[in-house]
Amino acid sequence: MNTITQITDAFLRQTHGSESLNDCRNLADCIWMLNHGGVTFGADMIWEELVHEFERLNLILNASTHAVLSRELVYSVNGLLMHCLKQVTSDTCDSEIQSSLLQLAWRIGVAWDAVLAGDIEAIGQHVEMEELARGDDNGGVRGRIRR
Repeated sequence: MNTITQITDAFLRQTHGSESLNDCRNLADCIWMLNHGGVTFGADMIWEELVHEFERLNLILNASTHAVLSRELVYSVNGLLMHCLKQVTSDTCDSEIQSSLLQLAWRIGVAWDAVLAGDIEAIGQHVEMEELARGDDNGGVRGRIRR
C-alpha cells in the first residue's frame, strides 16, 4: 500500500542521496557525482522517479478527505528545489547542466502545485502540457541564469 510516509521517504532519499552515492536516478547522488569527478547529468531519469512519487501522492490525496501532508513531506519537496537551485548558482555548474536543473526544478514546482491544488488527475501529463503551453523554454527559466 502506498502511504504518504513512504512517499516522503522517497523524496527524502532524493534529497539526501543513497548510501552508495552513485544512483543516477537520485538528485543528491547526481549532484555529488557532478561535483566529484563529473558524470553526465541524468535529469530525465530523476524526473521519472519524482513524477512517479508525485503521482502516488496525488492519488492518495485525491482518494481521501482526511489525508494530511506532514511537515517532513513539505520540507522534502522544498529540499529538492533547493538542491537544484543551489547547484545552478554554483560557480562550477556549466550551462547545459544549469538548463537541465532549472527544467527539473520547474517540473518539480509545477507537479507540487498540481498536487496541492487537488484538481489534477495525471501529474506527469499535466507537467507535459504546461511545458508544451510555454514552448521550449519551460516558462522562461531555461538559460536565464546569469552570473
